[in-house]
Amino acid sequence: MILQNCKINGKIDAKPSKSIFQRLLALSLLSSNPTIIDNPSLCDDSISVLNMLKLIGCEIANKSNQIIIFPRINNQDLELDCNESALAIRMFSPILALFNNKYKLTAQKTLRKRKLFEIEEVLTKLGAYIETNNGFPPIYIQGPIKSYDIVLDASNTSQFLTGLLISLPKLEQKTKIEVLSQSSKPYVDLTIDLITRFGGKIDCDGNNNYICHPSEYFGGSYYCENDWSNAAVFLIAGAIGGACEINGLDFSSKQGDKVITDLLNEVGALVSVEAKSIKIEKSNLNAFEFSAQNNPDLVPVLCVLALNCKGKSKIYGIERLRFKEIDRLAKIIKILTENNIKYIYKNDFLEIEGSNYSIDSIDTNGDHRFAMVAALLSINNPKPIKIINHQSVSKSYPEFWDDFRKIQRC
Repeated sequence: MILQNCKINGKIDAKPSKSIFQRLLALSLLSSNPTIIDNPSLCDDSISVLNMLKLIGCEIANKSNQIIIFPRINNQDLELDCNESALAIRMFSPILALFNNKYKLTAQKTLRKRKLFEIEEVLTKLGAYIETNNGFPPIYIQGPIKSYDIVLDASNTSQFLTGLLISLPKLEQKTKIEVLSQSSKPYVDLTIDLITRFGGKIDCDGNNNYICHPSEYFGGSYYCENDWSNAAVFLIAGAIGGACEINGLDFSSKQGDKVITDLLNEVGALVSVEAKSIKIEKSNLNAFEFSAQNNPDLVPVLCVLALNCKGKSKIYGIERLRFKEIDRLAKIIKILTENNIKYIYKNDFLEIEGSNYSIDSIDTNGDHRFAMVAALLSINNPKPIKIINHQSVSKSYPEFWDDFRKIQRC
């Protein structure tokens, strides 16, 4: 794909959150009655989870912008393909360990090379049989797990913690999770909010200790919120390229990446908010400092924002980027280095000096976030930019390029 540098001026509708949708699907599987989900996400990762639920035994009805899950778990051994969804493989490991069936969770492409961290150790302590490929997929699981107080290092990912929080209330006795070095706390808060809405009971003492009480999950009707992570790309596009308006975002959301609104206001962009609509317009942009400990998905696009700000911007808490679809930190540094962009990387922070840049091409290496980075870079690039593997956006946002064209004014 070749992208021209274009001014930005347009309006789009926000798209549903795959992170929330997958959590709703997981809770639907464990519920005692059907669940209706409005505004479903139908990106690649979400479709992978829907296919898993079908194999497990659920009946799934797909109506106009609505998914209905009729929960059922077949008594049979299964191989389930998580495709490239890290959330799916980490979240469903403890969920499937509730049952005495034998499950094999497989992975494709970049997920095959992503560490599973403490899944094997923790689920073994809970009484499951579990085997991995030296800490990487595939995962072989057989439960059932039983209550056992555990300690979890969640410094690299909160996705396994999400699965534990969803699964442990289904045990007969309460279970305590002591979390060390918790990351992405907004995602954990979001998970607990959804669990509570389904009828689950979890207490937190404020020191990252979670008590999961025996609970029954109930289905019902749920709306899948639209996604702030993907919306951030278009908000930054407006800030550096002209103007962009997005409809359908929830400003009371527990999604951590809604912080992008405050950051854009801080750097000097013109921010207008009305009900569930937000408009960002270009102005003189100043350098910023930002801690990404709870917002790792924002880092790649924030690097583009930094390039378009006057002065030196600093982004902290970036080491977790090494454990994403690819080593995103190494990829960012490679792009900066190859294009002679001034930066400093040390002590878990990245400093980028705002400057003009001229980039010939970006290879996404199959990572959807870098396809979005390439789109943002094209806005003020002085020449057409070639994007290699642009289709990677289908992982989280299959309509991305259609929406990006809507706001281009070439």
